[in-house]
Amino acid sequence: ALLIIVVVTIWIPHITAVNCTQLSKSEIVALAIECCFRNTKIAISIVLSMFTEMESQTQALGVIWTYTFMASCSVLVYSLFAWKLGWTKAPPNENLLVVIISTYDENENSNKDANELLSVITENESGINAIADDDLASTMRLELESQSKRKGLY
Repeated sequence: ALLIIVVVTIWIPHITAVNCTQLSKSEIVALAIECCFRNTKIAISIVLSMFTEMESQTQALGVIWTYTFMASCSVLVYSLFAWKLGWTKAPPNENLLVVIISTYDENENSNKDANELLSVITENESGINAIADDDLASTMRLELESQSKRKGLY
C-alpha cells in the first residue's frame, strides 16, 4: 500500500504539470521529486504535534520512516528514468559519476563544484598519488577534464 502511495505522490504531480503547466521537463522532474519529499516533512510535523505518548509517536514515525525509505528508492528510480529519457538538464549519454558530481545550472558557475574537485585532485600532491591508484577516481578525473574542455571551462 505504501509503495502505491509513493508512486502516486511522484506521478500525480508529474502528470498534472505536464498537462496543466508550461514548465520545462527538468522543472517537472524537480516538482515531482519535491512533492514526494514534501509529504514526508509534513507527516513528521503532524505526528510529532498530534501524538503525545512516546509509544504512539514511535509507531507513527515507523510508518513515516518506511514511507521515506520507499520514497527515496522511488525517487532514485524516477530520477534515473528521467535522466535517461532526457527530461533533466544532464545529458542522458554522460557518465553517471560525472552527472552526480556536476551541476547543469545555466549560469556562469555551472560546473564550479566539479572544477573545484578536479583542481583539488590535481593540486594536492600528497593526495594525487593515492587517488591515481584508484581506477574510479582516475575515470572521474578524465571525465571531468573531458566535460570541462567541451564546455570551455578547463
